[in-house]
Amino acid sequence: MKNEVYNPQIDEFINEDEEDMKQQLVQEFEHTEEPGELVDDAEFDEDEERKNPFQAIAEFYQETVDEANKKGFSEIFKHETERFFEIANDYLQDNYKLSFTPTDVQYLDGYFLFGHGSNSVIQFHVKEAPGWLFGIWWSAEEAAESTKEHPTYLKTNINCEFFAQYEENIDKFKPSASTFVDKIYWSLHEDHSNVWFKGYHISHVVLLILQHPELAFYRDFNSTDLNVEYVSEEKAKSFYTEWRLKENAIQLMKQENEKAMLDCLKYIYGPVLEKGDAFINDRGEGWSPRYELILRNVWKDEGQADSQDGCFDLFDWGAEGWDDKEQDEALWDKTIAKCEARAKALDTYWYSPVSTSLVIVSGEKYWKYKKEAEEQHD
Repeated sequence: MKNEVYNPQIDEFINEDEEDMKQQLVQEFEHTEEPGELVDDAEFDEDEERKNPFQAIAEFYQETVDEANKKGFSEIFKHETERFFEIANDYLQDNYKLSFTPTDVQYLDGYFLFGHGSNSVIQFHVKEAPGWLFGIWWSAEEAAESTKEHPTYLKTNINCEFFAQYEENIDKFKPSASTFVDKIYWSLHEDHSNVWFKGYHISHVVLLILQHPELAFYRDFNSTDLNVEYVSEEKAKSFYTEWRLKENAIQLMKQENEKAMLDCLKYIYGPVLEKGDAFINDRGEGWSPRYELILRNVWKDEGQADSQDGCFDLFDWGAEGWDDKEQDEALWDKTIAKCEARAKALDTYWYSPVSTSLVIVSGEKYWKYKKEAEEQHD
């Protein structure tokens, strides 16, 4: 079976020397139209076999379905994404005198902890749509069938989900959590030069965001369908203005609360922070809680074998000589109560960005953590 190789023209494995097979495909490719172009029936004799216009894709990436799945789709996904950017901009300029300029484009392999494949998850902003985050998710699935007219060289249909969310409203940035979303399908043997704007939602989602940002925000925030619920431009603008005023107040409240909690932590642990035996680790946005105190285990470093590294409560980690423990704990609780009162006044929730636990480490590990934290925020 060593010489058995896959022949995409007949969708079977044939017993033929591999090098001869490659040479045969190269010769056939030299007489084939450019990839992506449909071939007119008139160009063929009756006895000449019709060649799939995407034969070049299959040949270029891999000769077998499995290898194409492993290596081919990553490049296809990236190519089609870049083509989308061009088509979207040309379409909007030609028809509406609008521009569509992607920025901060990220090609990712998955979402959160779940892998989807190389270049299968794309996130980007659009210069003309401030405040919005756009996404494209690619996937591939087995084609239902092949035909004599269109043998499925990769035996695969390509699926694309295009979606957008107002960034400050995002809980989960994925198609299933989006109001603005549409899914399109096509197989690799189709001509899809205009596939991006065949779907109603693809073009009109983009247009609504660009032409009527307050209406788009209203729909995103309330998860409503404007084709079902009529919302006037005036109502949407009023809704957005009220939301923005409250959101600004909430952001100010969060900043004030964050400062109050950090100041309290620095006051309580001031002496060890000043000595360099502790530091506040900022784990960055997206972490909750964001800040944690890391303390050097000076007792273990000084030879106390019974002093253990680990994670402890801020006020229950067994340090000796803490004369103001009760007062410090009361101050901490009072600070939290004030922060919660600020949030309640705005009818919103608030979580402390400062961890109620501390991490105690000894030896070189502490200095390593401290150096990494300092380098991260330089």
